Amino acid sequence: MEHRPECCCGCALAQMPSPPEESVPLPPTVGILGTGAFVPPRVVTNNQAGASAGIDDAWIFARTAIRTRRWADPEQATSDLAVQAAEQALANAAINAGQLGAVIVSTSTPDQLRGSRLVVQSLCGLWLVGRGPL
Repeated sequence: MEHRPECCCGCALAQMPSPPEESVPLPPTVGILGTGAFVPPRVVTNNQAGASAGIDDAWIFARTAIRTRRWADPEQATSDLAVQAAEQALANAAINAGQLGAVIVSTSTPDQLRGSRLVVQSLCGLWLVGRGPL
């Protein structure tokens, strides 16, 4: 499989395979057939999260109404979590990746400056989907 030339910033996008030459036009339909979600398995309490700053559960809860949160492991990227959610959405919709017309990834913690959508799109084999940035 052909790879893209090195990007000026040396990012992971240069390592992704190029999309196939031929593309199939998709019908102009819009709909949500399936959704997916994924959270990391590691649960972190307020006491754990606030320990280094000397902040306890009561202080955090009073300001956020949050008791626990999920943290990804250091070796997990946002796109790793998003791929899990995308695969779940495809399974819930009972369709394959080639039938999609768009991929939307929303996060405040992207893998890199350009965002995680392109990484998720590549890892799911979604080459015919939304060629422009979202």
